Amino acid sequence: MSKLIEIRRRIKSTKNIRQITKAMEMVSAVKLQHAQALLNINRNYIINLEETVRKIMTYKEDLLPIEPKNSLIIVVTPTKGFVGPLVLNLEKKVKELINNNKNKKFSIIGIEKKSLNFIFSLNIDILAQISLSSNNIENVYEISDIVIEEIKNKKIDEVYIIYNKFQNIISNEIIAEKMYPIDTKKEDFDSLYYVINKDPKAPAIYDIETHFEELYDNAINIYIPSKLQSCIIESDTSENAIRMITMRNSSDNAQELNKSLTFESNKIRQSNITQEVIEISSAANI
Repeated sequence: MSKLIEIRRRIKSTKNIRQITKAMEMVSAVKLQHAQALLNINRNYIINLEETVRKIMTYKEDLLPIEPKNSLIIVVTPTKGFVGPLVLNLEKKVKELINNNKNKKFSIIGIEKKSLNFIFSLNIDILAQISLSSNNIENVYEISDIVIEEIKNKKIDEVYIIYNKFQNIISNEIIAEKMYPIDTKKEDFDSLYYVINKDPKAPAIYDIETHFEELYDNAINIYIPSKLQSCIIESDTSENAIRMITMRNSSDNAQELNKSLTFESNKIRQSNITQEVIEISSAANI
């Protein structure tokens, strides 16, 4: 009888767990829907912005790129739990980047509390660790101000951002992307060659009504926070997708466990009834 009572308690517990995970799945699904709508708009914007800033950077930098010595890593981690091994995989990506570039000096900025799990164990300079608020645009500018200041003071030569890029609901990819400077293309250098040598057959270039340095500074001031926000949106969308799938799997597992426990309960109850019938029959024959 005690085993039957224990099984019934477990059945009640699994039902309660399934109700919780089902509710969390629905919440994640709604958040994912909103995040995807924002992501679709943001992706088009950031692609066009990167293309413009890339061309501007081509005219700013020398023809022969300088070998970077000081690098900054920005790692975007999840806001909450129930995301499987995502934090561990982000940590592996950070360590992989550092180990593959041992000739460089690295510093790091951690975004969200989950970054605290590992950034202090990397033995590199930590510029900041920031948790995003509900209105995270202020935090984004707080981070971008640090990055821009480091770039202007020439304390860092390049910036990498590591985040979880959203592919679809069941697929995502952790990538380490060079955020600054943007890699240029051959045709950009061809245009720059024409400009430097004042070739009369040079292709059409931009005519601007302001000083180039001012244009460059304005472009960087717009690009850095926009790129940061874009990566945070990608990470947030992936996080909600992972959490939704995790909660769905948990609900399914709870339902399967509940079926198994119910079967076991019925089996024990039937066995107890059969035993009682046998005892009653035996007593009647005495």
